[in-house]
This record gives sequence, structure tokens and C-alpha cells, in this order.
Amino acid sequence: MTTDSTNKEPAAPRPDWRIQGIIDIRIARVPYEPPKLRYFKSFLAKYREAIQFLVEIRGELPGRARVPVLFVGSTPVYGGEFVEDNVVRFLAFEMDALRRGAPMTLGWDGDAPAEDVESKHHYVPPGKDGKYPRKKPRKSTGKKPRKK
Repeated sequence: MTTDSTNKEPAAPRPDWRIQGIIDIRIARVPYEPPKLRYFKSFLAKYREAIQFLVEIRGELPGRARVPVLFVGSTPVYGGEFVEDNVVRFLAFEMDALRRGAPMTLGWDGDAPAEDVESKHHYVPPGKDGKYPRKKPRKSTGKKPRKK
């Protein structure tokens, strides 16, 4: 070891915590069964349904001590649980906090939503039946279809 202050050791490379990106998001209203706990009541016990987000991601999430979060606008949705290799499930219980048309991005717990990330995914609430809303049928023009 040297005492020369101009001879500093190079810094170790920092880990890359970036999330590669979202391929697809499927949204549905699902029934929710809160966990049955023995000695105390879960704060989730008051909920009977949730909005489920199945997020297909590119690559893998880097392992770290913080959990992934789906941001719907500035609203964080927690519960990142892997259901397949690259599909993460998030559940939102406060449905009124989710705004139609809000951009959806992935981030980490404790971080603010990324302002510089352009999202091609925007929140559309599921229909009353819980399924993703269908596109509205085209209005009829009143003309009869042509015969071929």
C-alpha cells in the first residue's frame, strides 16, 4: 500500500439497476382473498377485489434489496410477484387512485417514477366484467354491404 494520494485505486464498477423495459401489460379486475393470518389482521383484509397487472418484461429484473414497482402515472402499484420467467404480477387495491390514460412504467420502491422514460403503455380500466375493455364497434353508415 502506498501513501501517495495521487495514486488512487480505481472505483469498482457500479451495478446496473435499470429495468430493460415493458413488452406488454394485461389488465384485469380480479377477486382477492386476503391472507389469513394467525395473530393479527392484515391491512388488506378489507379488500375483496383488485386490479391485476401482468407485466411482461424484457430480460430479467436485477436482484436487489428493493422491490420492483409499477407506476401508473405517479401512483405506485406494489406486489411484484413473478408468475413466469419474465412476467411480473402487480395488484392495485386503491382503484380510484388509478387515472385513465396515465403512462405505466417500471421502477424501484423508494424511487420517483422516471420522468425521462417514454411509455407506450397507458392505463385503461378493465370493464365491469373484469376483462380488458373491447374496442367500440364501428357505427353503421346506413349503407347496405356491396355484393361481390
